Amino acid sequence: MATARWSAAAILAGSAVQLAAAPRADQPLIDMVEYAVPSPRTLYFTRAEEATFVDASEYADRYRIEAERLNELEKRNRTEGEALDDFSVGRISSFLKSYGEMRKGEKFVMGEVRAGARARPMGREFGLARVRAAVCPSSYGVYIGSTKGLQEVRGHRVPRSDETLK
Repeated sequence: MATARWSAAAILAGSAVQLAAAPRADQPLIDMVEYAVPSPRTLYFTRAEEATFVDASEYADRYRIEAERLNELEKRNRTEGEALDDFSVGRISSFLKSYGEMRKGEKFVMGEVRAGARARPMGREFGLARVRAAVCPSSYGVYIGSTKGLQEVRGHRVPRSDETLK
């Protein structure tokens, strides 16, 4: 159990160092957390960036749904025995390409907005705070390891001083 905690702390510290050193680079750990729980974005997005990100996300989903609808239409026509003429197949193919390109464009906008927000000083401070939390977890009320020998100080569990252990 302690090994898992230390491994998680090491992964968190590595991700935080990467965020502090290269905030515009891909941040897979943060992306995974944001995908599961979008609220961490509010730590470093401005209102305009949040609106742009949400708008791009909605359009990307819309294009994905339209492409799925066209694929379903083509599949249904092929399985029911009604063959589509070459012109219809060409049109569907053209729309699918267009939707794919538009979706890539929206994903690009989302990535650029996210990278720009992380590159601001606030994003770097967020990364440095994560480094501090991983390296010195007791300062955030988390102690990795045994709870034996801990005392409560201002709502945090911290190691006892030598005087209190005697």
